[in-house]
Amino acid sequence: METAMSASRIANVTAAVLVRFGQGARSSSELADRIEALFEDTLWLGDPPPDGAPGRFVSVASAQRDPVTGVAAAIEAARGERVIVVAATESARVGAELLLALVAWPERAVVMVVEAEQSIPVCAIYRREDLLERARNLLASASSPTSLETFLSGLEVERVTLARLGLGGGPHPLFAGREGREAC
Repeated sequence: METAMSASRIANVTAAVLVRFGQGARSSSELADRIEALFEDTLWLGDPPPDGAPGRFVSVASAQRDPVTGVAAAIEAARGERVIVVAATESARVGAELLLALVAWPERAVVMVVEAEQSIPVCAIYRREDLLERARNLLASASSPTSLETFLSGLEVERVTLARLGLGGGPHPLFAGREGREAC
């Protein structure tokens, strides 16, 4: 599938930023500028976005503010065919090159950017049609799945490293000293 562009911005991919309880709010203003330049549709989930940030705010019930519910809410609210989800805490590490490489990567139900094959994703792109029913069911339920893996169970999920994306061959400063990242 070709990526639709409008006014030099990507129109068929929604960018979603997970902001939880003030975590990453300062660095998310840098991300706001980056994604405004790249994507027509931008979502902010969890806490309100920085002042003047482009896009739409999507409220997530405080009882359900976990990364998996944030992903589900982004999929449900997106206008694009695919949705890139980035945790605000990762915003300084996710540059335009990485976002564009993820958009250009061959489509799957889910493509996750990881440090190593089994690590927590830094960001991911989701094909909306493959996940919309699951997202709506999760948002309508009182409970959330125990993990991102449970939410994605049975789907075609590809985990790609920066080296496979053509953004570096060895350890990358993107991942230097980062532990306990939020799922995206």
